[in-house]
Amino acid sequence: MLLVGNTPVQTSPYIKYLGLTLDENWTFGTHFQSVVPKAVKAAISLGHLMPNIGGPVWKARKLYATAVRSIILYGAPVWADELQHNRLALAEIRRFERRLAVRVARLYRTTATDAACILAGLPPLHLEAVSLARRYNFKKRIENQHRVLTNEISVQLRKEENQRILADWKKELYKLTNISSGHRVIMALRDLLPEWQAELEEHGALDYRTAQIITGHGVFGDFLHRIGKEGSAKCWECGASKDGADHTLYECSAFTTQRDLLIQLIGPHVNLHSIMSAILTDPSVKSTFCTFCQEVISIKEKNETERRREILTRRTRRRRRPPAHLRRD
Repeated sequence: MLLVGNTPVQTSPYIKYLGLTLDENWTFGTHFQSVVPKAVKAAISLGHLMPNIGGPVWKARKLYATAVRSIILYGAPVWADELQHNRLALAEIRRFERRLAVRVARLYRTTATDAACILAGLPPLHLEAVSLARRYNFKKRIENQHRVLTNEISVQLRKEENQRILADWKKELYKLTNISSGHRVIMALRDLLPEWQAELEEHGALDYRTAQIITGHGVFGDFLHRIGKEGSAKCWECGASKDGADHTLYECSAFTTQRDLLIQLIGPHVNLHSIMSAILTDPSVKSTFCTFCQEVISIKEKNETERRREILTRRTRRRRRPPAHLRRD
């Protein structure tokens, strides 16, 4: 506290001006620390409006997400460059992005951030921030040259920036070195980002069960074993030693009939990249693939529910048995 004349003045290690917080080093670290929790709180509230099954369509979910993301993007032209070098703030923002993206795309909450953002059609916020800074600087140059920023120029600028964001995003995805988590989605769609964005805008995101096949989260032996719900990673449908999304999609003999319909449309070399490429060019492939996923995952969910019920029944019977010294057997 300082005394100015006889008046005490409270001092602070930061200053807040026009919604932005500057710390004593004239950096925005404090700003990021304060704004991210606000955005997370808003995302949690909106998450209740976006269940994985049912709920709003993708366009409505995207609208909700855009509103929440704007909390962080406020003032982006001022702090965009600094964010690129603030690893702590970037990590916090990436965690926030995943929380939002899994709701938009109807995914398991443990889906990798990059995979979730791709499927949700939400480019990384640090790229959005840099884009907003470029747009702001462009408009300032127009004003300084005493030119008029027409609606046609604004529309063209927005279109070019959207294309540049996707191009920069693709470069970042290719630079990833540790993509063990979410690699299936990244490998399948990183070359198809513009087409995938257009597909989302026109037809919306995939349903909850189809998303499970794509990300590998759900009623698969390896996933259930990894989270401690199964004692092994075996496939309960065909008996294979390891059950995963790839096994279910390409190999499991229990779903040969459903898979044959996909093979007729795509060809014998069925893989996730070829499926996603075909989906973006032929609506009938998307319909067939989603039907396959719905049927297969529904069967696996039903079988898992029955196994859980049997286990619970056995445990209940075991608990109800009388003490050994009172048994007659």
